[in-house]
Amino acid sequence: RSEQQEGLHKLSEQYRHVALRRAIYDAGRTCKTVTKSGYVQEYGNLSMWTASCADGKSWAIFVGPEGPAQARDCGENPQLKLPTCTIREEPKPAAG
Repeated sequence: RSEQQEGLHKLSEQYRHVALRRAIYDAGRTCKTVTKSGYVQEYGNLSMWTASCADGKSWAIFVGPEGPAQARDCGENPQLKLPTCTIREEPKPAAG
């Protein structure tokens, strides 16, 4: 992952919500409030995230190595043969 892609993993939940909301708006979509978000998986050279909005819509956000992002309606993923918008639990850093 690039530095830009890794940066999303380091954000607090609140700031991640803001960053993903901005990516949704930059893609010409709308989301007044992100209520839940999380990392899904790597997809080619893209990091895939998902964001659920207060209006009930969920988005797949694909972040490229140089930072640009694309947002797609999660409901379209099966027909586009894209991964489902299922948040993956990221491993916690080892204590010690």
